[in-house]
Amino acid sequence: MAMYNKILVPVDGSHNANLALDHALTLAEKFDSEVMIISAIDTRRISQYGFIEAHTNVLMDQIVEPMHESAKRHVEAAADVAKQRGIKYTTLVVKGDPKTLIANDLSDEYDIDLIVMGKSGVDAITRITIGSTTAYVARHATHNLLIISDDDADEN
Repeated sequence: MAMYNKILVPVDGSHNANLALDHALTLAEKFDSEVMIISAIDTRRISQYGFIEAHTNVLMDQIVEPMHESAKRHVEAAADVAKQRGIKYTTLVVKGDPKTLIANDLSDEYDIDLIVMGKSGVDAITRITIGSTTAYVARHATHNLLIISDDDADEN
């Protein structure tokens, strides 16, 4: 039996997410694991500005659709890498709070053994030290977590 049967790796197109993907795939090769590649659309950011509540779901769909397409591209690109390396994988694009989705919801629902994620993502505002999503997952995850750091990026 593999030490890590299922590894969850969130992707967002950032350099750190790509590094995390590479680490997750390397572990999957070593332990003959399945990798679950996910991208989470943070719909909270849309509704926090208050205009969604006053409009129809059609407006929400118009705003979320480009975000969904972008997330889908990130997941598909990561899946292509996994496929090229001969690694079992599943993909998922979800809507909601990435922090709780990664730390608990998806990890519990899909019996994840290990979460592998980058130190920070594409949101430059949250890159001050460690990304807010990564920091939240580190504090709240009920599963093992491997945080991948890009030391070169920290020096710039």
